[in-house]
Amino acid sequence: MILNKNTNIKPGYFIFYYHDISDNQLIPNNVRTSPERFKKEILFFLNNFEVVSLEKQINLIKKERVATYPTCSICFDDGYLSVLKFAHPFLIKHKIHHTLFLNSEIISNKNLWLDNVILFNLFKRYGKLFFKTNFEIELDESNLSNFLRKESNPQFRKKLLKLMKFLDYEKIFLDSKDLLSFDKKYIDFGSHTYSHLHLSNLNYKEQRNEIKKCRNVLTKNKIPFSLFCIPFGDDKSFNNDTEKLIMEYYGGVLIKGNGSINHTFKKNILEIERIGLNNNKKSIETHIYERLFPSIKDRIKRILKFSKK
Repeated sequence: MILNKNTNIKPGYFIFYYHDISDNQLIPNNVRTSPERFKKEILFFLNNFEVVSLEKQINLIKKERVATYPTCSICFDDGYLSVLKFAHPFLIKHKIHHTLFLNSEIISNKNLWLDNVILFNLFKRYGKLFFKTNFEIELDESNLSNFLRKESNPQFRKKLLKLMKFLDYEKIFLDSKDLLSFDKKYIDFGSHTYSHLHLSNLNYKEQRNEIKKCRNVLTKNKIPFSLFCIPFGDDKSFNNDTEKLIMEYYGGVLIKGNGSINHTFKKNILEIERIGLNNNKKSIETHIYERLFPSIKDRIKRILKFSKK
């Protein structure tokens, strides 16, 4: 439903994605969105976009249909409990279909966090000296994401899980029982690999294991799924081996997160782009504007265009 056809946002296929929707300080700000901010952004989408399911939008992109309105879909990565507790009810209230991409290790095993949350809390509690002692590296909080991208692999994951003993566990991710509480009329599930590793750091066998294990857990728990979203989401987070596996298991559709709407076919792979949202982003209007027109030159052209209207 389009509530405002006079929007200044250009027609196109927009996919917005979130992670956690809460004020929980255990969760890094770069994957956390406050409930108040989330509400405002969803209402903005309702007023400026035609909001459709992700599957419908991908089908339109596959058919190379030209968008006549700004069209958007909403999805969530990883499987935070707050999606069920807050986001899902709010989206149902507004009859918005959404998609949740799941990491199945945290679904099927108790008392686990993903690596980014473990790193964040280790740093917050123990600081630089802990990292110097355990990882032989000096880091600031701002470097944690890049550090994880570089180190992420099965062995590093095992080390971090052992270091969780230094933290106070709190349930912040969904488990298999929680998934039964979602209203299937308004939600689809997708695969986000087994343990959210940086796939380009892995060999072919390890990548296959990450993708197959996730599929097996979702199937075992009778969770229907069809789409796949790459962990980390940028162009460096996958490689030729990943593309072969995407062709084998997901029909050549790879969902990313580079922050654009430039969906493209490359080597028989349909690369679907998404725009990430969290507390660290600027206001929704500014963020969309800057993602669509990343260069100063493009922004000046856009300003001049609207000034002539």
